[in-house]
Amino acid sequence: MPSPRETLKLVMNLALWIIRTIISSVVSLFYFILSFKSFSSTKRGGRRSKEAEDAHVNQIRLKFGVKDVEAKGFNPGLIVLLVVGGLLITFLVGNYVLYMYAQKTLPPRRKKPVSKKKLKQGQVGKVGGENWKSLSASKLSLS
Repeated sequence: MPSPRETLKLVMNLALWIIRTIISSVVSLFYFILSFKSFSSTKRGGRRSKEAEDAHVNQIRLKFGVKDVEAKGFNPGLIVLLVVGGLLITFLVGNYVLYMYAQKTLPPRRKKPVSKKKLKQGQVGKVGGENWKSLSASKLSLS
């Protein structure tokens, strides 16, 4: 069974993957919407007249049997915005809750053990069992 830290790491990686997927999907959707709008309003680089546009729309409606219906309900852009915003807020709140849970339940990090060599090097005040302060000038003569 993985430790709590490993579990937390897996959950965070999964959350990041989900966010990346959502962002790429939203970008693709907006790109599709923008390209569809620009494609439908142009023909070989030029703009159609309003009458030609209406005639084209009427031909498509007759071909597919679409009747004139007034638009009711929400704007699709608003729906996408609400869904993405809701997912983003859910992600942020979930991360905060997970962080608070981890702070309460996980033990504090253990310090790395210090090697014996470093412990000996850390005892700067000792030289051969003698303290630096206790050494007299006669013992330190450099001749």
